[in-house]
Parts: sequence; C-alpha cells; structure tokens
Amino acid sequence: MGAERRIPDDPPLLSSITHEPRKRDVKAYAASFDSQRSSVALARRAVVEFARACGFPDGLTRDIECAVGEALANAVEHGHSEGGSIDVRCSFRDRRLTVEIKDRGPGFERKRGFGTPEACGPLWRGYGIHIIKTLMDDVIYLDRGTRVRLTKRLQCG
Repeated sequence: MGAERRIPDDPPLLSSITHEPRKRDVKAYAASFDSQRSSVALARRAVVEFARACGFPDGLTRDIECAVGEALANAVEHGHSEGGSIDVRCSFRDRRLTVEIKDRGPGFERKRGFGTPEACGPLWRGYGIHIIKTLMDDVIYLDRGTRVRLTKRLQCG
C-alpha cells in the first residue's frame, strides 16, 4: 500500500516523510515509491516537507506541491508497471530546488505544441504538463519522458 522504499546508493537525509530536518542539514532527499496512485500523496508530501526545510515559503510550496503532484500522477498513470516503482530525488543548491521523478514506463514522443493548452484539446484531461511548466521555473523531460526534472528558485528577500 504505497510504501516508501529508499534508494540504497543515495541515502536521504530525511529518515521518514514526517521528519523535519534543520535547514542547515538539508542538501538532498531520495526515495523510491510503489508505482500506484496511493503513493502520489506520500511522495508529494515528502517533496513539500523537503522544500519547506529548505526555506521555501507557503506560496511557493503550494506551487511545488501542485507541480510535483501532477508529475507524480503522470508517472503513475503513464509509467506504471506491475511491481514497479517511481524514484524521487530532490536537491537544494544555490537557492535552487531540483526535483527529479523517474518512472519505469516506455516513455513518449514529444510532439509539436507539447505541454500547451492548445495541444490538450477540449477535454478536461491533458493539462498536467502545462500546469507543471506554469508553476515551475524550469522543466526538462529526459530519457524519452520517463524522467522529469523540475526546478524552482528561492528568491532573495
């Protein structure tokens, strides 16, 4: 049931998703979650707690929460494999939060207009990538879309 599994080669500083590390201790977080819908909330919560510990204010953590939630939902929906997992890695350097989400799916082809509302059509689906791009400072899709890197800058003052 949505269990969090640690990535063995990169131990996170957070011992659990409820642990709140001191700001000066925060550098990186990594965990692997079961590839199922119930894991989206767990993984999203872990990333938001990491962002808060890095000093992001509530307004920006809400943006991060929404964008990361969309990326995680996409990974579960489109990259799901039986018994598979989703890897989540976060780092905070030079006032930049970077979140990478990797699934085990087949990936996708980028098409013209990728991630724009015009490409989504009239249905109430397909806006996730547009939402992610709107809320984050940088969004990069790698490995045929099986890995997405989201970046949010923490502004001074």
